[in-house]
Amino acid sequence: MYGYILPDKSTIKSEQFTLFSAFYCGLCKVIGKNFGQLSRFTTNYDTTFFAAFIFDQLNYPVDFNKEKCVGNPVRGKLIIKQNPLFIRIADINILLAYLKAEDNVYDKEFGAKSVKRFFKKRRDKSALREPEIAELLEKHYSALRELEEKCETNIDLVSDCFASMMRDSARVVLADKANEHNLGLIYNVGKFVYLADALDDVSEDYKKKRYNPFLAAFAQSGYQKRQTPGQVPEQLPCGNSPQAAEFDTGCRPKNAIANKHFYSLYKGRAEFIKDNYASLQFIFAATANRAIECFNCLAFNQSFSLLENIIYYGLRKKVDELLKSDKKLKKPKL
Repeated sequence: MYGYILPDKSTIKSEQFTLFSAFYCGLCKVIGKNFGQLSRFTTNYDTTFFAAFIFDQLNYPVDFNKEKCVGNPVRGKLIIKQNPLFIRIADINILLAYLKAEDNVYDKEFGAKSVKRFFKKRRDKSALREPEIAELLEKHYSALRELEEKCETNIDLVSDCFASMMRDSARVVLADKANEHNLGLIYNVGKFVYLADALDDVSEDYKKKRYNPFLAAFAQSGYQKRQTPGQVPEQLPCGNSPQAAEFDTGCRPKNAIANKHFYSLYKGRAEFIKDNYASLQFIFAATANRAIECFNCLAFNQSFSLLENIIYYGLRKKVDELLKSDKKLKKPKL
């Protein structure tokens, strides 16, 4: 699913890394107890960060325990035990997993319909417990889908949808503890996740002729350079438009940018990053810096050192990995 928000192992102290691992394994256990063992595969590092941050801002008490699992059947690992707040965060994770499955169905991914059916009852269970969050997530997802269908070239506008999903989920859970700075932090971390996922998927999206905000944004400027003055459309032709028919590449209607010029600009991930390096670096740096600004305005109760490492070092390390890799990143192991 996602997995871009992590501590930097080279700079974090062992006890802080153990705390992050305890949140991750605890979340995995909570998901398994409430939604079945297969649902544990939705556990991810981004929701783990969300959990650590929410627990800290609410100063919510935690209990630790050492438990065994399939991944650690002999020695076991330290986990944070299930509690009402952890169940709420697990619900948010399942609601997001269902939307991801829905997105995969839209993109005609193999087996996506079966995955969506699997999560339907689990999603409904979470929605009953968290109706406000479920409604907010659906609203922002619908807005995102609409922007993708019209091939939106404004990266900030598109990434705002997922960032708002995370911010509004946090606002509901934090209740009277929500403020401009903790919501701002979650917003920018959510935006970072969306951008990182988009850049990581750039070659796959190109290959499958799917919408990608970076391809759309940077191809827009490249497309314009190839037109004579006065003949530049306001937006790249796509979908079922008459203009798109002229450049039809066999893309699925309403699911990709059907434009030969769009795809002729893409020569591979490495070259794409090289050609747009300065712009990509600025976009990610600006997002991370806004998260840091919000972090600096907050008071912390439990996990300051862990969260500081993630925001100050983890985000920047992930940017370096994304910009230096010529292929999709492998999921890191704790």
